Amino acid sequence: MWQHRPAMALPPPPPPPSSAPAVPAEVRRGLPILIAGRFGSNVAFRFVYPFLPAIARGLGVSLEAAGAALSIRELSGLTAPAVGRLIDRGRRRAAMVVGLAAAGASLLVTAASPGIVAFAVGMVAFGVAKTAYDAAMSTWIGDHVPFARRGQVIGVSEMSWAAALLIGIPLVGALIDALGWRAPFVALGGLNLAIAVVLPRLVRPDPPAPPGARARLRLLPGALALYATMGTLSFGMQLVIVAHGAWLEDAFGLSVAAIGVASIALGLGELAASGATVVLTDRWGKRRSMALGCAAMIGPLALLGTAGSSTVLAVALLTAVVLAFEFAFVSALPLVTELDPEARGAAVGVAFALVTVARAVGTLAGTWLYAGRGMGWVGSVAAATIAVTLVLVVVAVHEPDVDRRRRLRVR
Repeated sequence: MWQHRPAMALPPPPPPPSSAPAVPAEVRRGLPILIAGRFGSNVAFRFVYPFLPAIARGLGVSLEAAGAALSIRELSGLTAPAVGRLIDRGRRRAAMVVGLAAAGASLLVTAASPGIVAFAVGMVAFGVAKTAYDAAMSTWIGDHVPFARRGQVIGVSEMSWAAALLIGIPLVGALIDALGWRAPFVALGGLNLAIAVVLPRLVRPDPPAPPGARARLRLLPGALALYATMGTLSFGMQLVIVAHGAWLEDAFGLSVAAIGVASIALGLGELAASGATVVLTDRWGKRRSMALGCAAMIGPLALLGTAGSSTVLAVALLTAVVLAFEFAFVSALPLVTELDPEARGAAVGVAFALVTVARAVGTLAGTWLYAGRGMGWVGSVAAATIAVTLVLVVVAVHEPDVDRRRRLRVR
């Protein structure tokens, strides 16, 4: 059951009661290695965006061609629903281990690619592997963490996304500057393989699903709206992410290493947003937090075209966008994990697939918009997209009434 709220109303729900269940010991034991796995795969996923011009030059292709290869990688997330159905059969840990190992191997293959076709193949393989790991990890958290505490735990785990930008991207920039664009793929491939070996020692295997357990996803009230907002939110942000590296290089003359250093500011914004999610999302409510994050994105996006020649203003606007997006997106993840608790993997898989499609389209649209119209157009289209997202969140997304649903199942 889902609690329906009046349209255009966002009353703050009461804070979680002090008697809410604590985070289980097995989560506290396994979470550090799971976060390490997310960090390694997130750095590999993220660094190609700010350093896309350098990779394109290394491959001898245009920026648009490299962007097309990345958009194909994004479509690999369409495997998420099938992966989610497998996860619902009780194979969370196995999916995480296989996903990390395959991610490491595909990164090593990508490092050896002689041209854009082989590069695209390696990126697609990595995308499939990362999708498996991320979906399995989200499902594992949904299974083991009470909903009242899930925003806190997911916020902690999503700090790995910020750390990838804050720590990983500057290191990657230095690696590319010193050893060339292939070096980070080799280093990160080895890191992912190493974590895949350690993970089974710290995370217990899940028992298999009982015979006859339902794994088919039900679209409960509010599910379609939540899926739609995850897609539009991701599309709007992807427009900016795929173009910002080229923008900093073209408009402000930043070198590859300098772009890596500028990413520290964006990483600090994401880290602050993840910290805010840990502290505030469960208290304010997941839906309300998502709406506030969307609202905070619109102004900075619309102002991107006004940065002129000011590098400080450009980085400040990008940081504000990233902070607000991260808060909105991470606040939405607990809602996704509770869409259908009896088919949690399938629910997460569908969300990941939709986000993947949105990012793929955003990658193509962002590179095309930037190459043809400039960053002002990129920001304006992104701002309009997030405005639509905000309306959808306020009007159609609902917060689940977990306690009432539990009582009905008991009856």
